[in-house]
Amino acid sequence: PGWLAVERTDRAARTGRNPQTGETIQTAAGHSVKLTAGTKPKAAVAAKK
Repeated sequence: PGWLAVERTDRAARTGRNPQTGETIQTAAGHSVKLTAGTKPKAAVAAKK
């Protein structure tokens, strides 16, 4: 606890393109993970200034 913050984010459905054929494809909606520094690393950086 305090070292890393993990957040689940949503991704919207979107239209993509196959780079080999140029064909348009649909990408389904899904989830992703967002990682950020927690309070301990932020405090350590602030203390060094």
